[in-house]
Amino acid sequence: RTGEAVQALVINNYAAADPLAAIARCGLFLTVLFEFPLLERPFRLTLAEQLGSSSGGKGRIHVFLSLGAITAVAFAEPPLDQLAALGGATGGSLLIYIAPALMTLRLASRTILPRSESGSFIIAADIAADTESEAPSDAAHGYRGPVAGAYAAVLWGMAAMGVVLAGAGSYSALQAGR
Repeated sequence: RTGEAVQALVINNYAAADPLAAIARCGLFLTVLFEFPLLERPFRLTLAEQLGSSSGGKGRIHVFLSLGAITAVAFAEPPLDQLAALGGATGGSLLIYIAPALMTLRLASRTILPRSESGSFIIAADIAADTESEAPSDAAHGYRGPVAGAYAAVLWGMAAMGVVLAGAGSYSALQAGR
């Protein structure tokens, strides 16, 4: 099969009577079966934490509600190929562009603008002017003054580009299903 005849779930392109495809389908089933608890528990605990649950999502009612919600979504039969494409577009951009830029900016803010002994932040103008102050240079990069500002601008640009690419990929993924 080629072109439009190819199904989104590749394993479905093989004959139903093919014994190797049956083994592959069984392996896929086992993978999903044993992967489910590894995905459900963090989902439930994170959701409970965000909603401010006193039990932290560890009560039986939380388990049943989580499993019920996931099962209801599965019975709704969402387009899995579209969801995978959407997850790939957003997750890929997050991992490649957005998260590294934001983590580097966070790290740089800790090393470029440290707290003085009194607990207040050192004035950024002292760092930009490269005067003698308590601020050490960025140990990871050694950037100070205007170079540090340009470096931060590049990182913010990288994060913005990741958002744009995630939006474009998401739009493309959603259009593919129509």
